[in-house]
Amino acid sequence: MSAGIRIINDFGTILIDDQSKVLTLRSTTDQTSRGTTTYDWTAFNSTYPQFFVSDCPTGVIVNPYTFTNADAGWESLANGSYLLRLSVGVNNDGSSAGRLARFRGWVFDEPLNTTPSTYGMKVFNSVGALVFDALQENARVVGVIDGYGSMAVPAGRTYAIGMLSRQHRQDNINLGGSIYGNRVLRSGLYATSTEVGIQEYVVSSFLTSPNPSGTNPTVTYGIPRALVVDVTGY
Repeated sequence: MSAGIRIINDFGTILIDDQSKVLTLRSTTDQTSRGTTTYDWTAFNSTYPQFFVSDCPTGVIVNPYTFTNADAGWESLANGSYLLRLSVGVNNDGSSAGRLARFRGWVFDEPLNTTPSTYGMKVFNSVGALVFDALQENARVVGVIDGYGSMAVPAGRTYAIGMLSRQHRQDNINLGGSIYGNRVLRSGLYATSTEVGIQEYVVSSFLTSPNPSGTNPTVTYGIPRALVVDVTGY
């Protein structure tokens, strides 16, 4: 960077850079249901929407994917909006009947230049696009989770977690004798008051009996990765 503005904290982390747009909160909604279900989440007037989840009871797993591709993120629609489908389950083994599935969803995107300019700080890049507005609720990134893992939430704080990339796995397990079961598993998100993380989630399973080959190899692709943001007070 030869000119412009860059703000760095005591840990060396870049907080504001006039060449990079800061993610800003666009919407948040609470969802509640009984057992496993799906939601279609639409983002309007968006450029690069990012979905995060928080406030899940223990055991609730949220698996975000597109309507047409179970292993991708947002889908761009012809009307300019974006669609995301969420598969929400209660336990990672698929046993969810009758239990409460609740979570809060957050959508962050590039900042919109719509707030009044009577006070606060705005930063624009070299072509005049807004990259930061102090009056908007900006994403406060606290870390990244690589692989299946978790991050503790400090007391008094609220963290939300968003999927950057996901994993898909299929396996074939012996259930006894000649009875086999095929399973489809994907990486899902969870976010309780004390911990956020990525966990493998059973999307579907079915019996195959008998299995002529005796067993099928496990097929795995993709690496689970998630971004964690602090949404306390938002």
